[in-house]
Amino acid sequence: MTESVGPERTGGIRRWASRLVRVLLTSALIGYVLTLVHFRDSVERPDGTLLEGRVLSVSTEEVTFEAEDGREFRVAPQAVRLGLASILARAVPFYLLLGLGSIAVIHWLSIWRLAVLLRSQGVPVSFFECARWHFVALFYTSFLPGITGGDLVKVYYLIRRYEDRKAASIVTIFVDRVIGMCALAALGGVVLVAQAGDPRLREAGTVVLTFLAASAAGGCVFYSRRVRRLREEGPPPDATPGC
Repeated sequence: MTESVGPERTGGIRRWASRLVRVLLTSALIGYVLTLVHFRDSVERPDGTLLEGRVLSVSTEEVTFEAEDGREFRVAPQAVRLGLASILARAVPFYLLLGLGSIAVIHWLSIWRLAVLLRSQGVPVSFFECARWHFVALFYTSFLPGITGGDLVKVYYLIRRYEDRKAASIVTIFVDRVIGMCALAALGGVVLVAQAGDPRLREAGTVVLTFLAASAAGGCVFYSRRVRRLREEGPPPDATPGC
């Protein structure tokens, strides 16, 4: 007689299969990202061919480039694409560390903001969970087509983790995206105000400032206690007697 597979063993097989699929998918995505990174310098010739090698010298007018076969070329700066190694070698350590530190602070604030918004809606999420979902979503937003893929990933993990708080999770992700858009528009508005004398930026400045004004007005109405109280109480009864 054949032995039947118990539910515990079946569940274990499913868990291991799920982990294997996730490992394979993660490996494939990492490999895809690595194909997008150019580690070596390259130059595009006038005939369209792409040569790999290394940059020997750089000036404002031309770049001296050495191909893999030892030939040297003098080309325009816009024809050269620096590889990752050259970019890191030419970077100033202080500014490089300052930039990396600024990025780390920005991500920490984004994770903290998401955690605060979720907790305000009664979703008992931890900072570690938000950090994990944030970076997974960041990967999808950065390397895959579309700009909403990261938000969909967050919604998926939240719904899967907190099934009883689906509506609150979806609304929170939407509010988090709106807050991020407003912050980005505010940053652009500051830059545009500083460059208000440039006629080329007036149209963009009008659009950004209009968006910020509309967002501020909508936020005031949404968070107004008076408006909320009127909505809860409803319109006053008609004092005119009916026919």
